[in-house]
Amino acid sequence: MKDSPDKIRRLVGQVTKEQLRYVDCFIGEDIGLFMPVGGACFYALTPLHSHPSYMFVLPYNDQTSIKIDGKTITAKHGKLFPLSPNITHHECPSDYSPRYIAIFIGKDFFENQLNQKIFLDILS
Repeated sequence: MKDSPDKIRRLVGQVTKEQLRYVDCFIGEDIGLFMPVGGACFYALTPLHSHPSYMFVLPYNDQTSIKIDGKTITAKHGKLFPLSPNITHHECPSDYSPRYIAIFIGKDFFENQLNQKIFLDILS
């Protein structure tokens, strides 16, 4: 957690430095990139957690499965997996390391950008 813990928590939730020990993080004001390297993201494995931000996961292999509302969804290699804020979920443990990049976009920022785009489309 080289970046500001407050910036990370604003996007991800109540994560600890220890839970991100194998995760590279690149944090901006409203957008953060998280990529597990050399091990699992232990926060992702935490049962029934949620994020205050929109999350988009781009898997590099087919080892990333997520449990939501009792159902297991396996993210497909090269296909973006989106998740809205405050949806409880967790990553399922795997015998092989899941490889992905998770993009977190702050809820207010994302919705403001989306609303601007929709408004501009209506005007044109």
